[in-house]
Amino acid sequence: MTASILYTYLNAVGSIHATGAGTSETSFYGPLESLFNAVGIGLRHPVMAVSQLKNSGAGHPDFGLFAIPSKGAMPSNFAGLTPDRGVCEVKAPSADLHKLVAGKQVSKYWQHYKQVLVTNLWEFAFIGEDVQGKPVTLDYFQLAADEAQFWRHCLLADAYPVATQDAFLSFLSRCLTHAAPLDQPRDLAWLLAYFAREARDLLETADFHALGPLRDELQETLRVKFEGPKGRRFLAATIVQTLFYGVFSAWTLWHHEKPVRGDNFDWRTAPDYLRVPTLQALYEKLGAISVVNKLGLRSLLDRTGLALARVRRDRFFRRFEQTEAIQYFYEPFLEAYDP
Repeated sequence: MTASILYTYLNAVGSIHATGAGTSETSFYGPLESLFNAVGIGLRHPVMAVSQLKNSGAGHPDFGLFAIPSKGAMPSNFAGLTPDRGVCEVKAPSADLHKLVAGKQVSKYWQHYKQVLVTNLWEFAFIGEDVQGKPVTLDYFQLAADEAQFWRHCLLADAYPVATQDAFLSFLSRCLTHAAPLDQPRDLAWLLAYFAREARDLLETADFHALGPLRDELQETLRVKFEGPKGRRFLAATIVQTLFYGVFSAWTLWHHEKPVRGDNFDWRTAPDYLRVPTLQALYEKLGAISVVNKLGLRSLLDRTGLALARVRRDRFFRRFEQTEAIQYFYEPFLEAYDP
């Protein structure tokens, strides 16, 4: 299923490009619309893309992303509806995506819609809002190293590794569901598992020797050895699972401390809420800002914090009791983190 969605997109873009008769931008709206809708219709909260939006005060975005009531049910009229899943700005494949993200047009759309997916067909950046209400790149994906490689991939659309195909469609799913209600433990587990996988991949490619002091501390605390290739993977898994289990557990306890509150949970305060001494000691070592920055995990933990801030806690905790944590969060988390 996932392979066919990406293959269809690349094949359609490649076919249009091969004619030499299309425009550099608008000729590719059709494949993009089909891509967004193929992913959107399969979501638990389905999404539909509408191209060429009318001006609602910020110009004409190339696409609006709208929630639809339920799978297969299309609203009878979009008149007056706002694109509650954000808008999309499309430019030619030769465009510099990072300059686009920093440009006036994207800034104007973000000020109005607060969510903008920016693409040049092969690079995608999702701009959202941080806890201070400022624009921030929440997610990014590239299908090729450059434009030339992208066109080669379009000629061999089925040559992408399955992992790349799955990662790309997972990226689009996160973008299209960013504003969706986040009140189901399984949905939160899926999202945090993505951040955890990214963290694990970063650590598995990190300089093993640079992790020496941290590795030594963990070996002493846990009374285990991290040696050889298996030891590297085990060390990465230990760090990641300690951080993410610690953040989620602390957030749960933070909520129960004061269920009705107006502030947001800060992942850096997690040790203040952890009650298991060993986990608290581990998190204090791993969650220190200096360590997180050194490991390159700050952005992922910040995004985890933003995800927790989106949760409708009143609904979430009606479905989720601490005694059911394994069944409703940790099992789905592990399933998504490492199937």
